[in-house]
Amino acid sequence: MVTKSNNFIFGIVKSSLFFVFLSILIISVAKTSSVDAKPKGINILKYEHSSLSAPSYLYKDEIRVLMDKLNNATTEAEKPLIYGQLKEIEDEILAWYKDHEDIEKEEEINEKLELLSEVIIENISTKEGKEKFKETLPFTSIGYDYISHSLEVGIDPKQFSDKKIKKYIKYIRKIVGDEIDLTISRDGYAKKSNSGPLLGCDPVIGGNKVTTSLGSCTLGFKAKYQQKIGFFIAGHCVDGIGKDVGQPNLLTKLGESTFYSEHPNQTNCDCAFIEITEGQGIDPKVFAAGSGFHTVTGTAFPGIGRMVMQYGMASRASCGSIISQPFLWTFDDGGTVSGLTATDITATTDGDSGGPVLTSDGTKLLGCIEGRHEVNGNVTRSFFTKASRIRLKLGSTFSWEFN
Repeated sequence: MVTKSNNFIFGIVKSSLFFVFLSILIISVAKTSSVDAKPKGINILKYEHSSLSAPSYLYKDEIRVLMDKLNNATTEAEKPLIYGQLKEIEDEILAWYKDHEDIEKEEEINEKLELLSEVIIENISTKEGKEKFKETLPFTSIGYDYISHSLEVGIDPKQFSDKKIKKYIKYIRKIVGDEIDLTISRDGYAKKSNSGPLLGCDPVIGGNKVTTSLGSCTLGFKAKYQQKIGFFIAGHCVDGIGKDVGQPNLLTKLGESTFYSEHPNQTNCDCAFIEITEGQGIDPKVFAAGSGFHTVTGTAFPGIGRMVMQYGMASRASCGSIISQPFLWTFDDGGTVSGLTATDITATTDGDSGGPVLTSDGTKLLGCIEGRHEVNGNVTRSFFTKASRIRLKLGSTFSWEFN
């Protein structure tokens, strides 16, 4: 059993010191109406996103060692023990979140996040509106900060200055009120992860490389839409409905897009369904670390702290934990996507978009890879679209196809 209790405490102390030296500024914004009135929400400034202080980062080295063992395993018999060790780490991370959760605050802040999201989405619904809104609030992300239990708004580093921050706080407070804590963090734009190497396969499975007119992405998972068999990929991998998808390249047609929801300004699900061409095969499996396959039997909910295993054709198998559930993320191409889930996986790279994200044992589908976030060229976290959100977006005629 891996024991990390002392490391957790140490990590929390490190986070506290980090916030003292880098955040530096905590100011009360509550206005008192009488002598007996108590301060309400506070404003917290941070020089990096709160999720980068998640407890799971204490385990990165151990997880990396275990993933190396999986990738280098010479027989399938070696893998169950390693998956068991990953599960032990996951249990300790989940226990930390359980001990530190504040359900009442989370529910209150999520209500405020809904209000703020509605205002933002209304303002950025057009390209012109999006450009104008950057002057009002150049946000890169909004979500719940599980570390300080506050509403967190990430701001473009180029627009992160004392004078401008006061303006942002004033604008946000007009919408969400003064009752909750508010974190303003310096946080850059995310990147979508399409375009990568190719590999042929028949039948195809989750993790295979597919090619479109926009480049290359990763096949997500087998599905059915409007009684047609096919698979899911990220919406930004194709440029509309009726577009060919090839494997390993466009000379061999694998299928054609029949659903597409990526939007240049804002979308609540960056997804596309590819109807497979008659005669082409697809199995409900996903590549496993090292060798072999995962047989996926259903879906699961990607809760905070849960460990995940993702497969992108460029980065292959990688493992990490869920560190936040942001309401909105803005990408470097200007598009804003809502409802993504963030992990501490740092391996995600070009070509991984659309790839399957599973539970750590590879038996349940959690979602499909969307992209990554970088600081000075280094990946700090990754994002995926939940399987449940894809199902909701495509409606009652869509279903995942399991064995």
